[in-house]
Amino acid sequence: MHGPLGSLTPQVVDALSAGFADATSWAVAVAGVFLVLGLVGALQVARSIRPAAHASAE
Repeated sequence: MHGPLGSLTPQVVDALSAGFADATSWAVAVAGVFLVLGLVGALQVARSIRPAAHASAE
């Protein structure tokens, strides 16, 4: 007994497994890109604040 999909169950499971693996890979890659963009933005904000902080201290 193979379940509701009959003899196609192994192929369906393989296709779904591959699809979830690809989707997970893409999600991790996109999340990594957004983390890098956030880091770059935070560094730019920190860099733009430093001269203003030094000028107000004088």
